[in-house]
Parts: sequence; C-alpha cells; structure tokens
Amino acid sequence: MKKAQSAFLVTWASHSLAERALAYQRIRLVGSTTILIALSLIQLFRPTQASIISITITAVDIGILLWQRRMVMLGRPRVSTWVSLVAGAFIGAMGMHLGGGFVTLSLGIFLILILTTALVFQNRNAARIMAVICSVLFALVALLEVTNLLPARNSTFAPIYNFSQEGRILTANFIVGLILISLTTLASGEAAEILGKWSLALTREVEAKTRQLTQALNDMELTYNNIVTALANVIEVRDYYTSDHSNRIAGLAVETARMLGYEESQLERVRLAASLHDIGKIGIPDSILNKPGPLSADERKVMMRHPEIGAKIINVVNNLSDIAEIIRTHQERFDGTGYPDGLRAEAIPLSARIIAVVDAYTAIIDKRVYKPARTPAEAVEELLHGSGSQFDPHVVQAFLKVLTSEGLSKRTS
Repeated sequence: MKKAQSAFLVTWASHSLAERALAYQRIRLVGSTTILIALSLIQLFRPTQASIISITITAVDIGILLWQRRMVMLGRPRVSTWVSLVAGAFIGAMGMHLGGGFVTLSLGIFLILILTTALVFQNRNAARIMAVICSVLFALVALLEVTNLLPARNSTFAPIYNFSQEGRILTANFIVGLILISLTTLASGEAAEILGKWSLALTREVEAKTRQLTQALNDMELTYNNIVTALANVIEVRDYYTSDHSNRIAGLAVETARMLGYEESQLERVRLAASLHDIGKIGIPDSILNKPGPLSADERKVMMRHPEIGAKIINVVNNLSDIAEIIRTHQERFDGTGYPDGLRAEAIPLSARIIAVVDAYTAIIDKRVYKPARTPAEAVEELLHGSGSQFDPHVVQAFLKVLTSEGLSKRTS
C-alpha cells in the first residue's frame, strides 16, 4: 500500500505535464464511469428525464476524457487538459441543477476541479482561473434557480432545499457554497506552490542519489577490476609463462566466443574466465610448477588439482560463481575422460570448452622448460586430431576460423 501511495505522489510531482495530465485523466475517467453506472441504475429503478440528460452528459464527458488522452499522447497535454477541466466544470454545474439543487454533493465537483488544476499545472494562476470559472458557473446556476428561471424540477435526486421555505435558507446555501469555493481557491494556490517546490526538491534529491549511486557503481567496478588485476599479478609472480599465456588465451577466447554467437555483454565474462583459468596454480609447489622435466605420477596428481584450487579461490568473490565453474571445468574433455569431475559434452560449460581449445593451442606453440615450441600448423593438426574426443568439434571449427581471420593458422614459426 505504501509503495502504491509513493508511486502516486511521484507521478503527480513529476516535472512532466503529460504524466500529470494522464494521471488526472485516469482518475476522472474512473469517476465518470462510476457515475454513468450509478445513473443508469437510478434510471432503471426511478426513471426521470433529468437522469436521461445526466447519462448523456456523463457519456459526453467520458468521450472528452478519451479525446484528452489521445491529445496528450500526441504531445498536446496543456490545451487538451484545460478543455477537459473546463468541460468538467460545465458538466458539474449542470449536474448540480439536474441533481436537485446547487448545494448538493455535486458542489464537490467544483472543489475537486480547482485542486486538480493546482496539482496538474502546479501553478497558482491556473488554480485561480479554474476557481473563477467555477465561481461564475456556481453563481449562474444559483441565480437561475433562485429566480425560478431554471427550477430544479423532476430532478434525479430529492432537492436539498425547497422554494416554499424562507429565502434565508437559499441565501445561506449560496453563501456557504461561495465560501467553500473561496477557501478551496486559497488552498489550491498553496497546494500548487508547495507541490511545485516539493517536486523540484524531489527531483534534485533523485539526481543527487543517482550521482551517488553511479559513483558507487564506478567504485565497485574499479575495485572489481583491481581484484582481477591483483589475482593476475599473483599468477605472474609465480610463473611468468602462465600470466602471458593467460593474457593471450583471453583475447583468442573472446574472439572464438564471438564467432559462436556470444552477445557483447557476455564476452567480458569469457575474458575474465580465460585470464584467471590458471589461478589455481598458485597452490601448486614451485618444484612441480617449474619442473624442467616430465612430472611423476604423484606430481601429476598434484598438478591436476589446480582447477579445483582455482575454483575455490574465485568462488569466495561475490558474483563470480559462474567464473569459478568455468575455471573448475576447463580441464574436462569432451569425451568425459578429463578432470576433476569427468564431465562430458554439453555438461561442460561452453566457455570452458572454448578455453580448453585455446589453451591447448597456445600450449603447443609456446616454448616450455620441458619442451620446444611447435608451429601453428602443427597445433592446428593436433586440435583436429582431438576434435570430438578431447575438444568440442564446433568450438574447434570456430577457433580455426578465428585463426584464419587473424592469419595465424598457417604460420610456421
């Protein structure tokens, strides 16, 4: 309920005249529709000529409101809303007479119209103009009825007053009505000024909060990037090859993902995962990580733990659970013989399958302490040989297209 009230106030306080005009149109349309239903029921059980006229007038009012909405949507809210408000005043005046006398509940229509004008236009003068229109119409109807030029005969409701009674009752009713309109005029002027100032203050507060939120988001993004950079630096301190290797993988992985139809918003996650895919190697002893010869069976078991270690490290960072999953699965094989979980085919995240292909390619063409570098052509041959077993065939084909577009696939050194 509080949320709905807040939304209502914000709508009325908006600097957009069109929004306020539409809010007024919707509220009054509901009211007019309700009146039309009520008059129809009254006519059904107590038919009078006045009710028929009232139903017709109310139907016309609904038509004007629908026309106003169309004009607002076409970018003409000011004139159309004034037409709607003034039409409402005339309809209110006729309703007073047809309802059984000028001091009836219909007087509330004038008061509401004055306040509504203040709310919609947020201007003292607009509220005063509407108050003058309502006062003139009120006085005109009162004059016509008091002088019996337009008596309220055959009315929809029972008259509030009776002409057979003393004239002071009519005079009192007339004075009370003018006092009410005058007080409403003063109140509406104040409401317009207060609402205008409040609207401006609200807008400034929203703008300030938006700037603060934007700055906070920028700070968070900067902190986030600093965390990633720090983690990458940790890898570089442990193993320069691994850092450079990861940086090159990131670029090729992003291009391969783009080739496979990734949206631009997803590519940064691929780049991040590729940059950090070997972060778990910080948990591997230097004697194994930088060993110049082949690893023993036990050493290999230790090395095979780096995807799990990396996933645990990254998983503690908020909003990086998807990256942690990619890191954990980047050593899985398409045929299910990889590690640490033995996943196969589609069970392996696509980003991990991409990194697996790019990682293997760069490992083949790079010189390591335990092996010489091989040519890109030889690396491509190895990828094709492992396609369908170690690697996802679709990823291999997309990666080869990337290599071709960059002129890397046929390089011999």
